[in-house]
Amino acid sequence: MNTVSLLAALAICGAASTVTVSAQSQGRDNEFPYDTPFWGLRASFDLSCPGKWKVDNTKLDAFGTGPGVNVGMVYNRPLGGGFYVEPGIGVFYDTMDADYDTNREAPLPGAETIDAWVGTVGLHIPLMAGYRVDLAPASSLFFSTGPQLEIGFTAHLTDDMPGGSSLAGELYDTLLRRFDCQWKVGVGYAFNYNYYVGVEAAFGLVNLAKHSNNSISFHRSLVSFTVGYNF
Repeated sequence: MNTVSLLAALAICGAASTVTVSAQSQGRDNEFPYDTPFWGLRASFDLSCPGKWKVDNTKLDAFGTGPGVNVGMVYNRPLGGGFYVEPGIGVFYDTMDADYDTNREAPLPGAETIDAWVGTVGLHIPLMAGYRVDLAPASSLFFSTGPQLEIGFTAHLTDDMPGGSSLAGELYDTLLRRFDCQWKVGVGYAFNYNYYVGVEAAFGLVNLAKHSNNSISFHRSLVSFTVGYNF
């Protein structure tokens, strides 16, 4: 009888322990991982979208859309109630097409056509704030907006015409400003605790024409498709 009682007591304790462990595991699984600060790695495919050069009342298609990449990281700091701030930093390489038909677009002396492109390298420093919508314990939507600072290291125009031309060279020395500020908006989806995909648009706020005045202006915007890993 004592043996039976002992076995019954052990069985009850084992069942209770199983229920407790299961409840604790379920509780961990149901915790939203984005309620605590986290770091994230980010890589994006960029589309550089330059606007027209405005000279007095004339608009010129000086540059065209070009692809690029950005690699960096972010730090997400929840503020409570779904709100958060997310500063970051990334190294970018973006391009712009620079093909002209000067008979049609801008009558530059000494050339009829220009076959060229611009490669820019620098830093992006987004300072974002946003709101998070939790869809499940392991997935959330992130809506964000804020300024993005841009510091250019080089903006080199490469001329693909036979023999080259005097137009090729460093555009930060002659044509473009090195510093930009864009207003960025984006939406992202984090899932399986660690993985992230998103899309962002950054609208250029600064007149990038280096020797600009009230009659000359140029702005550049970006569209980015991003993947990432949170840890």
